[in-house]
Amino acid sequence: MSDLGVRRRLARFRHPGTGRSLVIALSHGMLMGRVAGLAGVKTRIGLVERAIRAGVTGLILSPGQLRECADQLAAPGGPGVWLTAGWTNLWRSEEAAGLAQDYAEGTYRSVVDPQTASVLGADGCHVYLLVGAMDPQVEADDVERVARYIHRAHAHGMPVLVEAMVRGPEAVGTERDPGHVAFAARVAAELGADMLKIEYPGSGEELSRIVADVAVPVLVLGGSRRPFHEVRAEAADVVLSGAQGIVYGRNVFQADDPDRALADLVEVVLSD
Repeated sequence: MSDLGVRRRLARFRHPGTGRSLVIALSHGMLMGRVAGLAGVKTRIGLVERAIRAGVTGLILSPGQLRECADQLAAPGGPGVWLTAGWTNLWRSEEAAGLAQDYAEGTYRSVVDPQTASVLGADGCHVYLLVGAMDPQVEADDVERVARYIHRAHAHGMPVLVEAMVRGPEAVGTERDPGHVAFAARVAAELGADMLKIEYPGSGEELSRIVADVAVPVLVLGGSRRPFHEVRAEAADVVLSGAQGIVYGRNVFQADDPDRALADLVEVVLSD
């Protein structure tokens, strides 16, 4: 079977000059409910418009956001779209209408199959790989779920972005441990992921080792909002490490000036 469909869709997420990727994640509400910076349909549509104007190479959106922003996304020359195809209660917080629960290892479900994602207009599917659960069956089920999803996606010519993380009660506070990040990345790559979204492992040197250990492009996630000078410096380290780029969400849509944040990240990540 030819992998041309996967390769052509993956190319939509790369800058034509540098080959790097700047992806803005906006699907947080699907997992966390009402999130600061994403409240209101007009706000979300406006963020997509601003990201497109800034020249980002990709967006991560929910199925509902694809419908909300259909007019903006249908315009020629826009960014590629990763569709968040799974749901978990692992990150539920008090932001979710006071519904915070101690779910320990959380529960994950695939909610959009690859064929539906393609029909909805997505260029690829975004799924989570959560390893490190104390219950070995929970971990094994998650690995099997991701592997099966990748196989189904490839059968429809759809690439898969795997957000690979070590999670669970024993991993709290060590999510960015270089060994943990490297382990999750390697497992996801071996399962057949087309692109990885991983934690920053603390330094550009550690990230370079991870990039060298996997045969697929690596994107680094931003996480919770931080002072923007830290965000910009980390993005620069990511580029120097040889990773393909970044996936930032809250550090853009919760920034004091999202347009300035977008412009700065475009300069750091996508410029020669």
